[in-house]
Order: sequence, then structure tokens, then C-alpha cells
Amino acid sequence: MKASAALVGISIAIATAAIAQAPFKSALPRAACDDCGTITSIQSVSKELAPQPIDQGEPSGLVATVPLGNGPVRAGSSSRVGKDTPNVSTQWDVVVRLDDGRYRVLRLHAKPAFAKGDRVQVREGKLERPPGE
Repeated sequence: MKASAALVGISIAIATAAIAQAPFKSALPRAACDDCGTITSIQSVSKELAPQPIDQGEPSGLVATVPLGNGPVRAGSSSRVGKDTPNVSTQWDVVVRLDDGRYRVLRLHAKPAFAKGDRVQVREGKLERPPGE
């Protein structure tokens, strides 16, 4: 009986030492990188730019436009032709939910090559594929 009690005691001591040396593992998965996440939104933002001032002191020439089809023929000063069309700038706001719960909003000058739901890495204000994916 003493031998079996000693054997149980030694087994408990060995098991306790093994548990004490086991590394701690978090219940939450660790993020692959600090700036990786998922795109939650992509929206285009259009903004009409102010027209460029016409320099009246600069010499200009006569310009005539003859469109193909049924459009009207236009003639006028080269400094004024085409100035009646609005100048519009389009940018894209991309919202990324990072793996650690933070959000990043990026304003891009070109349409992103990614879609909503894609995993990305935010580096220096640009979107890239995450490492290892």
C-alpha cells in the first residue's frame, strides 16, 4: 500500500512539474502582422475642382471643333475652348478592420485592386497582400 501511495505521489509531482513548465497559450489567435485586416468598405468620392483661371494677358489662337455626327460646330479662343466642362477628381475611401480590432481609413487616388472582404496589409498608406497569403 505504501508503494502504491508513493507511486501516486511521484506521478502527481511529475505531472505538476510538467504543467508548470508548459508555455502559456492565449485563447485568442495571434495576429499574423500588426497592420493586417479585412476591407469592410470601399466608396468612391468625387469632388468637382475649381476651374482654372484664364490668363487674359496670354496670347491665344482661333480654334474650331467639328464633331463627328450631329454635334454643333464650335469656334472660339484657344484659351476658352473646353473650359465649360467640369473638372472632377475621384478618390476612394477604403476602411480596413485590423486583426486587433482597430480601424484604418485610407484615401487612395486610384481604384484599389482589392474588394470588400479581402484580407490586406496596410503599409505606408497603401494596400498590399498580407505576408504568407
